[in-house]
Amino acid sequence: MEYDENETDPLGEIPNFCPICGTSSIFETHGVSQRFRVKCPNCSSVERIRFQYLIFEKRFFSKFEKPCKLLHFAPEQAFYEIFMSFENIDYYPVDLNPSYFERRGRHIVKKVNMEDIPYDDKEFDFIFNSHVLEHVPNYLKAMSELYRVLKDDGTCIVAVPIYEIPETFEKEEYNTPELRLKYYGQEDHLRKYGLDFKDLLESVGFNVEVIKTQDIIDNYFEQKLISINRQYLFICTK
Repeated sequence: MEYDENETDPLGEIPNFCPICGTSSIFETHGVSQRFRVKCPNCSSVERIRFQYLIFEKRFFSKFEKPCKLLHFAPEQAFYEIFMSFENIDYYPVDLNPSYFERRGRHIVKKVNMEDIPYDDKEFDFIFNSHVLEHVPNYLKAMSELYRVLKDDGTCIVAVPIYEIPETFEKEEYNTPELRLKYYGQEDHLRKYGLDFKDLLESVGFNVEVIKTQDIIDNYFEQKLISINRQYLFICTK
């Protein structure tokens, strides 16, 4: 049974559990739409970060025991700390607005526009970017750049908000904060990605594996306990 986003508090007094920091607590309400019981008060993780962590734990952390050059856009606190803890990771946390992360204790090695990545072809073993492409004006150019700087045997992990619509939705006339909030769900989002997102990644050359919430946790109560809603993760290779 899949997570029902319309339910409010099926756990009652039962505390949530965060697999990242290992603590049990009642999660906090969070986000533009005020999502109920989604933010861990201890490590500040939200639904997508816990979902991604479970996939990394299952599929990728073991790979970091060998030398790895990792490019990470807009580094989330939890993953920043995890990647920094691996001795074999040559870690490159980057962003277009470094000062935002520097104020929050995350050192950005370089200011980087994803549409024009200032690194050589086939330079990185691993690339991670979560909820970045919806902010990028020319997302196909950015996808092409991700493909360019990834090694032939590398892995690029991509996540964006996915809506249950057939095709990605974007209109130039909606390019104001008020209209973006109304039509895209957030004032700094430039589009709504639909179920064609896999096709968009494949259009620049990637081979793409899609992982959904139920592929990782198919138990309804456990989805609620960890507070993971409908999520998608795209594992891209050459």
